[in-house]
Amino acid sequence: MAEVGLLYGDRVWFTDARSPFRRLAVSSHPESGVVILSLWTGDTCTGTFRVPIADAAGLIATLADGMAQSVPRASAQTLVAEPLRPAWRDRVSRYFTRIRGGVTQS
Repeated sequence: MAEVGLLYGDRVWFTDARSPFRRLAVSSHPESGVVILSLWTGDTCTGTFRVPIADAAGLIATLADGMAQSVPRASAQTLVAEPLRPAWRDRVSRYFTRIRGGVTQS
């Protein structure tokens, strides 16, 4: 679950499913060209990681790939009723694979 703007500024918070005291905060700092991921236990920051904006697309692609793989594929029966086009999960995965590889297509 994500929460916005709690504790020390504008961050998006994610709670670890194992414990509400373990959290991940994400904050964007365009003026510095980084996105900062920070790990928290309660109200104590236990570590940070600065992701350069140039590498953020790769991070997003990895997250999107994981999300896309968790979406169940359509059954053969469903595909017969719909137009033949790539499944949403395959389109998203290909899009982020192109971004990660630095290849753009129109």
